[in-house]
Amino acid sequence: MWASGDAAHHHRWVQSSEYAIDIARLGADLRSFKGDGTQLEDYPTFGAPLYAVADGVVVAVRDDQINNAGGLRQPDEPFDAYQRRVAESQQELILAAGFAGAAGNYVLIRHKGGEHSLYAHMRQGSARVRVGQVVSSGAQIGEAGTSGNSTEPHLHFQIIDGPDLNTARGLPFVFEGLRNDWIEMSGRHLRAGDVIERE
Repeated sequence: MWASGDAAHHHRWVQSSEYAIDIARLGADLRSFKGDGTQLEDYPTFGAPLYAVADGVVVAVRDDQINNAGGLRQPDEPFDAYQRRVAESQQELILAAGFAGAAGNYVLIRHKGGEHSLYAHMRQGSARVRVGQVVSSGAQIGEAGTSGNSTEPHLHFQIIDGPDLNTARGLPFVFEGLRNDWIEMSGRHLRAGDVIERE
């Protein structure tokens, strides 16, 4: 996991994303890509199945945005130049389309208590659900991608208190069923840098 609700991360700057996390698959070398990382297919996260975290009803689906291959860092690109390039493109996107545009392709699910789960930056054309559909916990809803203001394939996940991505408030959450390693993972808020596995 490479971004969370930690105070030092960008998610804390946006009310709806305050407790959001970004999750990417890692290879055996604990890197998020193989080779030079210049192609979307270099990333094991790209195209990985995404599943609903709880029972609910789908209230929004967007599936037409391209995968943002232009957000990938190039091998010879200095980090400061990369950061400037990404910041400029993300600002343009948010100003033009708000946070719903920044989410790229996404699925939003309403749950029993009124909470909503958001699965953002999905792969173009991968949504497997439609608005109004009832989904069960563990049902596949789409595939991971890099649409919207994404810099590489990953899942942006958050829980919010309503359906409007621009005005909803982020809610804290925990995952169960994670494998303990040198620290207890069950019921703990995940943080940037955590490497997680299911039991």
